[in-house]
Amino acid sequence: MSQSAPTRNLFPAVAATVCACCGLALPTGQGHDVPHIGAVGPRCVLKFGAFAELLAWVEGRSSALPETREAQFVGHRLVVGLRLLGFEVTSEEGVLRVGRRTRRPVEVAKSWKKRRAEFERDLKLADGLFAAGRAA
Repeated sequence: MSQSAPTRNLFPAVAATVCACCGLALPTGQGHDVPHIGAVGPRCVLKFGAFAELLAWVEGRSSALPETREAQFVGHRLVVGLRLLGFEVTSEEGVLRVGRRTRRPVEVAKSWKKRRAEFERDLKLADGLFAAGRAA
């Protein structure tokens, strides 16, 4: 088992019998509601902390290009990555919106597991780059 610090659970508890991520039965009859994925179990929910951060980062953000090329690249990577996971991302009146899921929850969860480290890295970069742009 990994010695890294566990990711905080940011999702509300809901009634569920099966984990949408791994498919295992939830004997307690309770899971955690991950947006666009569904109810996941107590172990799988820890895998989706960065997913919540990703959704929060994209949703409501201005679609105007940032000032620096590096910020443009990282922001573009996050939006395109979310689309590749299986989500519609649209720009309504200059504001990004995460829309419906275009793939099954199990497929999205599998893709997320494979690319989670990349998203975590890009989110850290984006936080630094976009915070620096606001401070300037």
